Amino acid sequence: YVVDPQTSGTRFGFKGGAKIMAGVTAGYHIQLQWQVADATRVTVDSDEGLDDPEFRLANWWIKHDQLGKLRVGQANTASSGIAEISVAYELIADGMSSSQAGGSIISGDLGGPAMSNFEGNRQNVIRYDTPTIGGFVASAAWGEDDFWDVALRYAGEFGGIKVAAGIAYSEDTDDSNGIGADGTTDVINGGASIKHMPTGLFATVSAGQRYRWSQPDEDDFWHVSAGIEQKWVSLGKTTLFGMGGDYNWGDDSSVNYWGLGAVQKIDAAAMDLYISYRNYEVESAANIESDFDVVVAGGRIKF
Repeated sequence: YVVDPQTSGTRFGFKGGAKIMAGVTAGYHIQLQWQVADATRVTVDSDEGLDDPEFRLANWWIKHDQLGKLRVGQANTASSGIAEISVAYELIADGMSSSQAGGSIISGDLGGPAMSNFEGNRQNVIRYDTPTIGGFVASAAWGEDDFWDVALRYAGEFGGIKVAAGIAYSEDTDDSNGIGADGTTDVINGGASIKHMPTGLFATVSAGQRYRWSQPDEDDFWHVSAGIEQKWVSLGKTTLFGMGGDYNWGDDSSVNYWGLGAVQKIDAAAMDLYISYRNYEVESAANIESDFDVVVAGGRIKF
C-alpha cells in the first residue's frame, strides 16, 4: 500500500497573533488536512482508506502572561495529546499509542479492538490553560454541549534529565453523536517520558482506561517505548527504539504487540525519514486468534 500516515498526515494551515497591550496577545489558528489513503483505514480488500478532507483547527485565542490562555472554536481539548507525550522523536514512526497503520485491518478484518488512546482530540470547545507554574500547566475544556475534560501537564529538565508527563480525565454524555441512544463515557489517561540528555537514552509510557455505558467491562490500554537518540551523522539526529503494548476492549477483544523503529532527521531539508515494524497478536470477541505484521516506511517534510 502507498498511504498517508495518520501519525502526521498531509496538512497546511495559517496562524497569527498580535500584541494588544503589555502582557496581552490575541490570535487565531486554522489547520486543514487532506489524507489520501489513510494508513489506519486501508483494509485487506481496499488500498484506498478513504480520502478525507478534515478541518482540524479553526479557533481564536487570547493570552495574558499572568492569567493564562483562552481558546474558542474547533481546538484541541484539554486531554488531546496527553497519551502521546514524548521527549524523543519516535512518534512519527508509528511509535505512538494510537493512529497505527493497519488499524482497520485489525479491528475490521480480524475482529480486534479499535486501537485508541481515548483522547478528546479536536472538538468545538472553550479551552483554558493556566500560565506555566514551576513547569506545570493545568487545562480545562467544555463543548459540544455534552463534553468536558481536564488535564495537568509537567515539563522540565534538571541534572541532564529531561522529563515530560501528563494526566487527564474526560466525560462525554453523547457518545453516539446524536445517533441512537445516548450514554456516558468516562476516561482517564496519560503519559510520561524521560530522556538522559548526555547519552540520549529515553523511555516513554502511556496508559488509559475508558468506561462506556454500552459495554459490560472497561476498555484499557498501555504502551511503552524505549531507545536512544543521538546525532551520529551530520544530517541530523537518529532515533532508534523498541516498543510494545496491549489493548483490551469491553467486548473481550484484545491485541498485544511489539515492534522496532528508526527515524533519521535531515535538518537541511526539514525532513524526517522513518521505518518501523510491528507484530500484532489479535483476539476477536469470538475468541478467534490471528497474527498480523506491519512494516511502515516513509518521509515527512515539515515547515
